[in-house]
Amino acid sequence: MDPDHTVKSAPRGSDQRAEPRLTCRLTPATVKNLEFKLEVGGHLTNVSRSGIAIRLDRALKPGSTVSVVFGGCEIEAEVRHCCASSEGTYVAGLRIVNFLRPCPSMGYR
Repeated sequence: MDPDHTVKSAPRGSDQRAEPRLTCRLTPATVKNLEFKLEVGGHLTNVSRSGIAIRLDRALKPGSTVSVVFGGCEIEAEVRHCCASSEGTYVAGLRIVNFLRPCPSMGYR
């Protein structure tokens, strides 16, 4: 595995989530929104068994359904929130709805 695509655990106590999040380093992803005919590249920032956070150059509309392709996986997800960051990008929180292509790295086959 390429060392720039490793996954590391987030520090304990960093948030109040029901599930642990794994921090991702330089994990490229493509987000597709069929409703708006939008395809945008980004990088995962963290993942859990029920959701992901992704940094993008464009905002995503909360409530919309997207597919996300990364590391051989493809998921269907609902955009829960999307906020502008201080770096001029956007960070979106996505709730996983369905696994469209197996994702062994997340424990789903």
